[in-house]
Amino acid sequence: MEKMNAPVKVTDGLLSIGYVANLKNGVYIRELQEYLNDTDQDPTSQDLRKRATNAEIILLNKHGYPKDAAGRTVPASRAKFKAFNTGYIHAGKDVYGWFEKNESGTFVGVTWGTLQELRAYARLREQTSHLFKMGDFYFDNIDDCQDFLEDIAQATIPESLEVQKQNHSHQVSDSQKLPRNAVRAAEKRGKVLKKQKMANTSSLIRTSSTSFFMPCILSPSTRGRRS
Repeated sequence: MEKMNAPVKVTDGLLSIGYVANLKNGVYIRELQEYLNDTDQDPTSQDLRKRATNAEIILLNKHGYPKDAAGRTVPASRAKFKAFNTGYIHAGKDVYGWFEKNESGTFVGVTWGTLQELRAYARLREQTSHLFKMGDFYFDNIDDCQDFLEDIAQATIPESLEVQKQNHSHQVSDSQKLPRNAVRAAEKRGKVLKKQKMANTSSLIRTSSTSFFMPCILSPSTRGRRS
């Protein structure tokens, strides 16, 4: 397996298609190698660059199709995805690399999979577009999300936690305690707790700038607050 360190020119390869969010340290090529792990194909960054440069770029609508229900080709202004056929095969089907248009109009990628997997992803995106999202969880609305967090908070036991930051010990106060079960779960997974600042965006969830955050866990000091 190859480790990608060489820069990729904007004039060709993947960067000519869109912004490659997983470019650093060759993550994109490792993800493709892992996707093809059960085959005898071993893609390299150089080979993939040539394929991306020479491939036909297809524009897909929000459902993952190049044409609408009336058979009209998707125009660039209405394209939700850009995709290209890598030439690799997985489970008897062509493997594509695709980029998805974000809210600012930039195509961001790259994700690997078959067209069927792309369309399944597109359906999921459409189904969840109207839901309130917190991390990898979706809720009908923010109130359901807050109720979920309150249930977690009530089911755990507060415990003082001492953390180390920049070689200085910091003792967490009572108002900044984390649930014991959450701390233990994080330790088991080898996660590192970091002291973070969280902006008061959209006034949806308000937190103090000294609270600790973990996936799906809010500190008890934020319990019960709603906009």
